[in-house]
Amino acid sequence: MIRENIPTLKRLPNALLLGLALCLAGAANAQPHIASVSPATQHRSGLLEVFGTGFGTSGQVLIGGRPAITTTWNDGRIAAYVPEASGTGAANVQVVSGGDASNFQSVDVTRRQQVGRVKWRLRMNALYSSVRPA
Repeated sequence: MIRENIPTLKRLPNALLLGLALCLAGAANAQPHIASVSPATQHRSGLLEVFGTGFGTSGQVLIGGRPAITTTWNDGRIAAYVPEASGTGAANVQVVSGGDASNFQSVDVTRRQQVGRVKWRLRMNALYSSVRPA
């Protein structure tokens, strides 16, 4: 056992070791924290990247209080689309993961600019895509 091989750990009581283990486990499940969002101004249905820590592997992104569709999610980066129903102007971005809510970061939401007949563009956020006929 590891405890017998390390002299310092031999002298620690079991309760202290258990407390240390619980403390380290709690640090691994830290509350999500948003460090930044990019770009700072994005149009409705545009892709927004959220950078930070403690996002875990799944959860929900709220933009202006509305749930956003996410395409990439890892512990330090999330890619999400600004909901089409979002109002224009400053909107709070928040990550909810593992029952914990993050701090807020602000993004300026604008209307999409219509160019010709194209009303919506898709940015692929993966190396491949699977599609099916309509």
